[in-house]
Amino acid sequence: MSASAPVFRSKLWIALFLLAVSSVGWAQVTVTEFTVSPSVGIANPPGMVAGPDGAMWFTTEENSTVYRITTVGSISSFPASGSLGHLTVGPDGAFWINDTSGNIVRLTTLGATHSYPITGYTMTFMPQPAGIAKGSDGNLWFTDSDNSVIGRMTTGGTVTGFSPPTSSAQPLGIAAGPDSNLWFAEYASGKIGRVTTSGTFAEYLPTGTPTPYGIGAGSDGALWFTDQGNSAIGRITTSGAITEYPTPTPSSFPGDIALGPDGAMWFTEGAGKIGRITTAGAITEYSFPSGGSGIAPWAITQGPDGAMWFLENNDGGLSKIGHVTGISSGTPATPAPPTLILTLLGLASAALFSWMRTRRSEMNSL
Repeated sequence: MSASAPVFRSKLWIALFLLAVSSVGWAQVTVTEFTVSPSVGIANPPGMVAGPDGAMWFTTEENSTVYRITTVGSISSFPASGSLGHLTVGPDGAFWINDTSGNIVRLTTLGATHSYPITGYTMTFMPQPAGIAKGSDGNLWFTDSDNSVIGRMTTGGTVTGFSPPTSSAQPLGIAAGPDSNLWFAEYASGKIGRVTTSGTFAEYLPTGTPTPYGIGAGSDGALWFTDQGNSAIGRITTSGAITEYPTPTPSSFPGDIALGPDGAMWFTEGAGKIGRITTAGAITEYSFPSGGSGIAPWAITQGPDGAMWFLENNDGGLSKIGHVTGISSGTPATPAPPTLILTLLGLASAALFSWMRTRRSEMNSL
């Protein structure tokens, strides 16, 4: 036997191994949807968060109810009041929920509720709380989109309002940053804002025609936001440097955004997809099993089971809950590229052909 034969066999097995590993790696991410029974009455679900009890909690705008779903799909409901929006877990372990009729609602995991009216600052319109987040100061911070105010509420219900430098900014999403400040998206002005816990502001303007919507803290020490006007995902450092990455789908209408267990940011697209962007800016888009027509994924957040959970608001009023599973630190930045698969197949074929040719030559020489 030729001494080169083991070398060819090694090349063959290495190529086949790489092909198998790459195929498994790209097949690991799965999008699953759960149709909610119409009798449950879930419509227009705007907000979702992982609770301290290991379940997922979400709100609805139309029936004043907060829902709890376990990671195996068991649903229970808790009556509240008002037109409920986004929610967060506060420093007291309770849920704090925006009520677009001018209140912030506190809900415990046992179902006890209390509604705090938004007062304490000058307003032209009835308060419309949009985003809400827990601050580093132990308070709740919210955006009042109609009055262009950033609000701070203590766990006792005391409210203080702070007005950004840009009037009519229409702030929406808000998130706590790694610098202990609050960062928010100004939908109407196109800017990204920052406010300290004492009420000092800074604003930063992306290029193009920005309309930022959602915002969240990344694993890289920066803030990441969705830009619907530019159909892009933006990254802003705590010093204000902005980079934007266009989504592969034009007019994707990116909405909510959240940090995943893999260190990437996951986001929803009004065009009917779930997106993922790495800290290097590589974007992957995942389609829904039911197709993209009429699907408008809304909120997205990381669950206690390592999945990314999301809410859909679909045509016809039938909303769905879904999750993306199979996420790990090895989740690729892009779906399985056919060029890579073909390259690995080519390597395997070349190695096999070379080994067979060598083996034939050895047999002929006998």
